[in-house]
Amino acid sequence: MFYQNFERICIERGTTPTTLVKSMGWSSSKVTQWKANLPKKDDLQKLAKALDCRVTDFFMNEDDFQKSQLSVRDGDEEDMLRVYRSLDR
Repeated sequence: MFYQNFERICIERGTTPTTLVKSMGWSSSKVTQWKANLPKKDDLQKLAKALDCRVTDFFMNEDDFQKSQLSVRDGDEEDMLRVYRSLDR
């Protein structure tokens, strides 16, 4: 599950796992390793930061990921509306 989500998130961000890993100064062999084994905790945190996502996004199934994205957007819209409504005319 990790690798498929990692690959999907990379594609959504306009990159590939190999390109991302190389840009972070790591060997592309990490990508091959991650197809079979999970990255270390520190590496997961660095990947999440680089991809502007949460570590948990790497482990969600597609339905849960879609729901979490919607709830984030809904919260952002509510915040924007609250700020907009507080402005002077």
